[in-house]
Amino acid sequence: MELPVVNHKDYVAKIGDDHKFPINKFGELAKYLIDQKVVNKFHNPTPCSFETLNRAHSKNYINDIKNKTLDKNAIKKIGFPLVDSVVQRSLVATGGTVLASKLALNYGGGAGYCVFNDVAVAAHYLLDRGFANRILIVDLDVHQGNGNSDIFKDNRHVFTFSMHSKTNYPAKKSISDLDVELEDNLED
Repeated sequence: MELPVVNHKDYVAKIGDDHKFPINKFGELAKYLIDQKVVNKFHNPTPCSFETLNRAHSKNYINDIKNKTLDKNAIKKIGFPLVDSVVQRSLVATGGTVLASKLALNYGGGAGYCVFNDVAVAAHYLLDRGFANRILIVDLDVHQGNGNSDIFKDNRHVFTFSMHSKTNYPAKKSISDLDVELEDNLED
């Protein structure tokens, strides 16, 4: 069976070679997967619709992103410059997560460098269309999954789990359904 992997050329936004976020990793990983014959072709996403984005984000925020009129403090919080390629990447990447969630059903399978919360958008998409009744969001990176915990704090259909560094971003943590805070300098 073909491994369903979603990718798009626009995942690599033009943020400058000196930016601390390694945006080129998305293109490099795609090339590696093709070169190693892990995948033959990618499923290509389309930009996420306004309606689907609006289930997790306000109309004003979406319009400010699309029109590049977001205030400087909000742009700083995102961590990316608000330029055309970042806007396009954000729409396509969120559409890619929605597509990946649909493919996962068929195949059985926010702040800080995130313009749109693609996981929250995809979760709402699946719930709204009856593709899922309950969703578990597992966030295992160094930062707390505060965006998901804030968006779904009153939604009994989504359980948020975050395992993260106790001392890393954000300084004031949100409350997930389950938070596991880890001490600094842990190893495997």
